[in-house]
Amino acid sequence: MAQYQLYCFAQSGNAYRAALMLNLIGADWEPIWVDFFGKGEPRSPQYRANVNEMGEVPVLAHEGKKLSQSGVILTYLAKHTGKFHPEGEDKELEALRWIIFDNQKVNGFLGPASTSPPSTRTSRCGLTASRHCRAGSILTTLCQDIHCRTADRGGSSAPRSLLRWSYSQPRWFS
Repeated sequence: MAQYQLYCFAQSGNAYRAALMLNLIGADWEPIWVDFFGKGEPRSPQYRANVNEMGEVPVLAHEGKKLSQSGVILTYLAKHTGKFHPEGEDKELEALRWIIFDNQKVNGFLGPASTSPPSTRTSRCGLTASRHCRAGSILTTLCQDIHCRTADRGGSSAPRSLLRWSYSQPRWFS
């Protein structure tokens, strides 16, 4: 059995972040696939009793702990392994600020659009016209921060294009 188990499903941006972190730190981990859309497994009494009482995905199981919320999982992995862990209170708070921004503004807003069936989308990136401007504002905030941080280190602004592309890609698998 792997050291870490991640309860997840492919369309979840939150599960993607946790899986990405597990890969980046070189963890020994395995996915435990959750049937979110078909059977609604996280809402079942068994899942709530044995995995997460809130019926959430992702859930990270490690050394008898079961952690939910991707921001908590990322913070736990960084502290537990020492990899990608910010040094000092100011840097920890800044990292937490961006994790919460990502959870609330990016994944909380763009995630549902990226997992919606193609037939319900009104634009190429999956957003209705009324929400398109809000999405642009969120992505602009992210891109400006990445550009400033990259420029401060003498690098290019290429990460902006990658970020804009990654959040515009639908995660719907039919």
